[in-house]
Amino acid sequence: MKIKKLTTNQLKKLREYLFTKRLSATNKEEWQKYADMSDEVSKELQARIL
Repeated sequence: MKIKKLTTNQLKKLREYLFTKRLSATNKEEWQKYADMSDEVSKELQARIL
C-alpha cells in the first residue's frame, strides 16, 4: 500500500486500525510488523502537518 496516496483522514483511520491489530497480536513478530507499519503512518502524518 502506498501511504503517500492516502488522505490525512485515511491515514488516521489506518493508524487506529494498526494499533488495534497490534493489541491483538499473538507473537512478537506480528506485533513488531504492525508497530513498524504504524510508525510509517505516523511519520507520514507528521510530515503533512509540518
